[in-house]
Amino acid sequence: GTGVAGINGGTGAYGGAGGNAYLFGSGGAGGQGGTGAAGADGVNPNPTGTAGTGTVGADKTTSGATAVGGKGGPGDAGDATTTGGEGGRGGNATSTGGGDAIGGEGGIGGDGAYGGAGGAGGNADSTGNAAVGGAGGAGGNAEAAGGAGGTGGKGGEAHAGTNSPSNAEAGNGGAGGNGQDSAISGGTGGAGGTGGAGGRAGLLVGDGGVGGAGGTGGAGGTGAPGGAGGAGGDGGGGNSDSPSPQRTAFGGDGGVGGAGATALGTGGNGGIGGQGGDGGASGMLVGNGGAGGAGGTAGAGGAGGAGGAGGAGGAGGSGTNNGPGQGIGGNGNNGGSGGNGGDGGNGGAPGALGGKGGSRGLLFGQVGTDGGVGAGGAAGAGGAAGAAGAGGTAGDGKTTDGSPGIGGTQGIAGQPGQPG
Repeated sequence: GTGVAGINGGTGAYGGAGGNAYLFGSGGAGGQGGTGAAGADGVNPNPTGTAGTGTVGADKTTSGATAVGGKGGPGDAGDATTTGGEGGRGGNATSTGGGDAIGGEGGIGGDGAYGGAGGAGGNADSTGNAAVGGAGGAGGNAEAAGGAGGTGGKGGEAHAGTNSPSNAEAGNGGAGGNGQDSAISGGTGGAGGTGGAGGRAGLLVGDGGVGGAGGTGGAGGTGAPGGAGGAGGDGGGGNSDSPSPQRTAFGGDGGVGGAGATALGTGGNGGIGGQGGDGGASGMLVGNGGAGGAGGTAGAGGAGGAGGAGGAGGAGGSGTNNGPGQGIGGNGNNGGSGGNGGDGGNGGAPGALGGKGGSRGLLFGQVGTDGGVGAGGAAGAGGAAGAAGAGGTAGDGKTTDGSPGIGGTQGIAGQPGQPG
């Protein structure tokens, strides 16, 4: 739904009137009107609770047969005020004979006001065949204004023992969840206060007091930012103790970072300037009327909200071979794109009226000049573009006996958002 605008600022205080002279002498100057209060910044709601965690996948242990860990359950969905639940961990798998060990996949995080984290993948340990770690679950997406996406779950570890004729392949990290747009604008600035009237001159001779200038309008509030994307989960580590040069230990790839969201709400409009105070009247016989005070300048528009930052890509896991085979690190994944910034608010409109000039003496003197019209306020700046998520780092490739390990590739940073 459409976000609620920020609270408007209060009106500035009236300037005090200048003092009056008695028989002879000039009236006092009126005080300047107070500055209008700034409009409130747009604020995104914060979650007040977290939904339930998904069930943990069942662990599995076999001897001489394939062991498959259970899949973790999804996190419970949140609501408008509740973060989604964390996904359940995937079950661990252990095979002590000639079978494979396959870790369970982690559960996805629940969607909610903020996205829940994805569950970690289950670990795999096989003494006699392939070991495959479970993939991490994806982070949940945010649904409330400006909510952050959940982080992806870490990939499961994989270990192949000394009797294994196969590889160790760690699980990949889960993708980060996406942030949510925010349509909450900043509040309008309050009006400037009216300037005080100039004091009346002495009854017979004297100049009227100058009217006070109108107060400056309040600045508009800043729009609320878009939600950040969740970071991708890191890949698990692969580890092999096999004496075979044909066996390889693979690190898991990191998960992709979630996208940052757009700030749709604008900055608040600037408040109008206050009216100038009237100039004081001159003495009845001789004297000049007081000049009217100038109208106040309107307030500046508020800045647009910043776009949400993209989530960082997950790092690749290390591939470590303790025998003569190869160790290959996992690849870091790409960072999420940043969200676009919101548009700046409009400056307050010109046209705050100046005060009227005071009357002149009957015999000699000049009528006071009217105060000038107040200027318009400056336009608000566009919101900053959301930062791109960093690319995930490459996993190390390690071998302690034989050819050198091979590192994974570095992830690519996401695209920055557009300014408002």
